[in-house]
Amino acid sequence: FIFLSFSPEPAWGKIKRSAPVRGEWVVRFAKDSFFNKKPFQFSSPVISENTLFSGVNKNRFYAVDIRKGRKLWNYSTLGPVHAKAAVAAGNVYFGDAKGNIYALEQKTGKRVWNAQVDGAVMSTPLVLDKQIIFVSLSKQVKSFDVLTGKELWQTLPLNRDSGFTVLGSSDP
Repeated sequence: FIFLSFSPEPAWGKIKRSAPVRGEWVVRFAKDSFFNKKPFQFSSPVISENTLFSGVNKNRFYAVDIRKGRKLWNYSTLGPVHAKAAVAAGNVYFGDAKGNIYALEQKTGKRVWNAQVDGAVMSTPLVLDKQIIFVSLSKQVKSFDVLTGKELWQTLPLNRDSGFTVLGSSDP
């Protein structure tokens, strides 16, 4: 779940599978299982036009109205979503842990286009002019046209180890 605290106070009783907590809202997202002990359950959220966007470990991506505290839509992905999304040109863009790239309409969640990179996407895509750039754990970089999804350019994945990637954090 994700805890939301925004003003003004929401209209009570309008959230399905969610509950008010002292004038604030808890919105429940899908979880792998009750016993899941992974350090992250959902991606860092991004907010645009009063809508919070976040993906979860259970192959779903959500849009939540932050004024009313209710889910607007959700989208089934082919893999867990751990990276923060980017919002541009009326769409929301993100990748999953299986290397799938998604562009969804910001308002409806309808798929605009999808593509693939060589490896898990664990970072926020970069929107630059009319292109969006994704980096995968294989160190491949791909650029796509934000509106059509047409691949503009790419780098080859690196065949050697170079540094490390932090997927979660913990206290010593």
